[in-house]
Amino acid sequence: MPMNLVLIYGPPAVGKLTTAEKLGALTHYSVFHSHLAIDLVTSITPDDSGKKYSTLLFKIIYDTIEFAWKDGQKGMVMTIAYTGSEKQRDLLKRLRDMVESDGGKMCFVKLFASMDELKKRVVNPSRDYYGKLMSAAELENWMKEINYLSKVDLGESLEIDNTKMSPEEVSEKIRDHFKL
Repeated sequence: MPMNLVLIYGPPAVGKLTTAEKLGALTHYSVFHSHLAIDLVTSITPDDSGKKYSTLLFKIIYDTIEFAWKDGQKGMVMTIAYTGSEKQRDLLKRLRDMVESDGGKMCFVKLFASMDELKKRVVNPSRDYYGKLMSAAELENWMKEINYLSKVDLGESLEIDNTKMSPEEVSEKIRDHFKL
């Protein structure tokens, strides 16, 4: 059975995981939250934020999705803070090629929100569970230094401004758009 892979991407605090969880519940797809892999890699390479770190991180992400694909899962929702780096793009291309090789769909969803809304969301206590960024000032700095608004150029991206939308509304829009 072909697998659909929904990639939800956007800046920190935009609601990627919350939306993924709602979409997973609507579609009965598994949810693969990128922080699971990030936390694992950070725990074993705490002093390395360079090539070894990213190589291991992207291997874990790819292998996890590949396992689900080979296992015959009908779909998976994945989150990532996409920055447009060559390594991220290569990973997503490999995932897309794998999923589409047997008739599955790769669905790209870019979430964005106003900076004021992101600053409100970033301090939500629920973010602490995964050790996520929780500082509005740091978020502003990150947004200036890193291009979190990059668009994946490997296929159509459904772009959703979720500033004034609930996660339920966003997930329904994704489901309906891609006919999941």
